[in-house]
Amino acid sequence: MFDVVIPIYKIAPDLLNRCLESINNQDFFDYEVFVIDGTPLDWEHTVECQNLVAHYNFNYARQTGTGVSQARNQGVSMGTNPYIAFLDGDDWWYSEHLYELSFLIDRHSVHNNYV
Repeated sequence: MFDVVIPIYKIAPDLLNRCLESINNQDFFDYEVFVIDGTPLDWEHTVECQNLVAHYNFNYARQTGTGVSQARNQGVSMGTNPYIAFLDGDDWWYSEHLYELSFLIDRHSVHNNYV
């Protein structure tokens, strides 16, 4: 149902771990995660951040352009789900976040004959 797109740039590993853990702990499971990394390869925590993404078995891609908007667009182009959820790499969600979004989408769709 959701493609979760997370652009990162020099995110501290502990913040990225909190972000990824919050997605991993969602009460709703119909999602795919795309982490788009624009961090320079020589940054001291680049490999650690790549390993965190791999640990959660989320999709990782190096950013092909510059800027956060380009990173988000790159992530969107990789996904196939009908809905997109953006999350910054230094932020996190409560465990019911995606469930509540799906509930509201379903409720709105039924009442308005969308989707």
